[in-house]
Amino acid sequence: QCFVHPYVNIAWGAFWDCDHIVEVWLSNIRSIEQMNFCYCDNLEYINLLDDVEYIANDVLSYCSNLKGLSLPRVESIGSHTFCDNESLEYISLNSEYLEEVNTIANDNISLTTINLGTRVSSIINSFNGCAAITEVYCKATTPPALTDSFDSVVAPTIYVPVEAFYLYKSAEGWKDFADYIVGYNFETGEVVEGYGIDDSNLDHNKYLTYVANHSYLLDFEDEDYYYWDTYFTNLGLLALGDIAQAKNGCTV
Repeated sequence: QCFVHPYVNIAWGAFWDCDHIVEVWLSNIRSIEQMNFCYCDNLEYINLLDDVEYIANDVLSYCSNLKGLSLPRVESIGSHTFCDNESLEYISLNSEYLEEVNTIANDNISLTTINLGTRVSSIINSFNGCAAITEVYCKATTPPALTDSFDSVVAPTIYVPVEAFYLYKSAEGWKDFADYIVGYNFETGEVVEGYGIDDSNLDHNKYLTYVANHSYLLDFEDEDYYYWDTYFTNLGLLALGDIAQAKNGCTV
């Protein structure tokens, strides 16, 4: 075991190629600099707690026995991190601060599950060579810009906020997985009825009812109704007047 505390950061390459490390517990660490915990072949578990905000390039790659990663507070992740970990099964980037995912977590052949936080706005050249991915949880209500990512993924279930269900199905990159996108309630941990993979004919009235019951989805000025009605109508998802109908409530 390796216990690291209470330093502010871990210097460049401090734990590079340390074959004897099996577990790492970090306390009061704000940043992990480049090349740390690479080629740690016996590393199985690393507890980053809630403190790590910055991870530099080439961290935690080529760790053949590492099973999972959770980064609840991270704000920035350097490139080529979390790559080529052949036993890595899940990555949780469920941080309220992380906005960009760029060139990370590639070539993890056992990776099955990914969690992404609410503020992620772009995913670039990431999660490639990860053919085993079966579940992606994305909490952002605006679909992140998706570029050159998930290249080996065939049929993952992609869980998105139900209010953004149609946006993901029509967004560039995401629409390639349109048949596998489901509307998800992240508070209850359940797929919303009518928004699962097998629901080929979505119940339009149920969608309006859901929106009507979640007033924060309608928090814009009256003059914006026509814009949004037109936007969704052009996507073939709503008809003119549906936004106003939702605000006034409707019955199933």
